[in-house]
Amino acid sequence: ELAAGAGDGQIFRVDLRPQKAQPAPVASDAAQIVASVAFEPGHGRRLAAVGNGGNLMVFDSASGAPVLGPLAGGHGYLSSVAWSPSARLLAAASEDHTVLLWDTERGQSLTWAPGTTRSAGALSGVTFSPEGRWLASCGLDRAIRLWDVEGLRALGVPIIAPGSAIYSCALSPSGRVLATGSDGLLLLWEITSHPVLHRLRQPVAVSALAVDRNGSAGVVGGPDGTLRPWPLSQSQPGPAQVAHSRAINSIAYSIDERLLASGSSDGSV
Repeated sequence: ELAAGAGDGQIFRVDLRPQKAQPAPVASDAAQIVASVAFEPGHGRRLAAVGNGGNLMVFDSASGAPVLGPLAGGHGYLSSVAWSPSARLLAAASEDHTVLLWDTERGQSLTWAPGTTRSAGALSGVTFSPEGRWLASCGLDRAIRLWDVEGLRALGVPIIAPGSAIYSCALSPSGRVLATGSDGLLLLWEITSHPVLHRLRQPVAVSALAVDRNGSAGVVGGPDGTLRPWPLSQSQPGPAQVAHSRAINSIAYSIDERLLASGSSDGSV
């Protein structure tokens, strides 16, 4: 299944089987534009959503009933949400330069260790490592930061990427490669130790991206509505395929990686 959030606060679930590929309303969070949604890892029974109202909501995926939240009011626009692999934690990228963390079992926010500095700009993306011990964030200030989830502290100093603001980031399932996308630039970072090492720079217009489980291939979505497959052993992505009439905002692999879903500003999935 695929979940999508809309500007009117509606959240939809789509059964991707061909005979049933129709969007069905799941829940309404009408107090905010929904910027990001994420299924709980594993069984997907819960669905997290964040948006411009600065709130986190968690819904029952089947009934649409709220099961947690609203949380984190007053932190500005929340642009991205991610579950930890164990589903015990939720993280969100915030407009107020902060990664927000919540304990989903207690419904409580977690506080970073004293002295932890905030980013210089609004955050745009957040993604957990495969084992859930650390996470990566990216932001409009071009900074990539790693965070120790167990110690609630920043890992080293931020890495400043070349180019312009970073709008999206994704970790490969192996945790070895972090991909970031900005205006006309896709960066791949191979993480063997911290600080991360800049591995590859390629001038490609990127508005969304996803990396497969093995970290060997990815798909790039562009502001022109095209998708480009990219074997990450190659220096160039494959040919563009027109998927939408406007910018692609989100890409996700199915669990078995047989299917790829994309969402666009033209309103289509």
